[in-house]
Amino acid sequence: MGTSNSLGATMSRGVRLAAAIAQNADRLTLPEPQKQEFDEALAQFQSILVRRDNLKAEKQELSRQLDEAGLRLRNATVNTKALVKGLIGSTAERLTEFQIKPRRQVTVSDRAAQKAAARERAKKNAAEAALAAATEPAVTAETQG
Repeated sequence: MGTSNSLGATMSRGVRLAAAIAQNADRLTLPEPQKQEFDEALAQFQSILVRRDNLKAEKQELSRQLDEAGLRLRNATVNTKALVKGLIGSTAERLTEFQIKPRRQVTVSDRAAQKAAARERAKKNAAEAALAAATEPAVTAETQG
C-alpha cells in the first residue's frame, strides 16, 4: 500500500498517531524529548495549515474587493471623462490630454473626397479579387499537372 504525501494525509496521520498515543498512554511510555518534538511539530503543522486556509479566504475576499473597486474605477472614469468633455467641449483638441477623442468636423468637400477615395478603393479591391480568382484555377492546374 502506497503512502500519500499530501498535506491532508500528513495531517490525518499525525492526528491519528496523537490520538493513539493518548489512548495508550498507560501502556506506552515515549521518551519525553521525542513526545515533545512530535507534539510541537504537530501543533506547528496545524497552525500553519490553519493560517494558510485563512490566507486563502482573505485572498478570495481581497479579489472580490478588487473586482468591486475596479468596477467603481471604470464607472468613475466614464463619468469623469463625460464631465471633462462637457466642460471643455466635444470638439476641443485639449480633450486628447485626457485620452478622449475630440469630435472633428468634416466639411462637405472632405466628405466628397472621402466618398471618392472609398469608391476607388472598392474598384481596386474588386479588380484584385477578379484577378486572383482568374489566376487561381490556372495556378492549381499547373501545380497538380
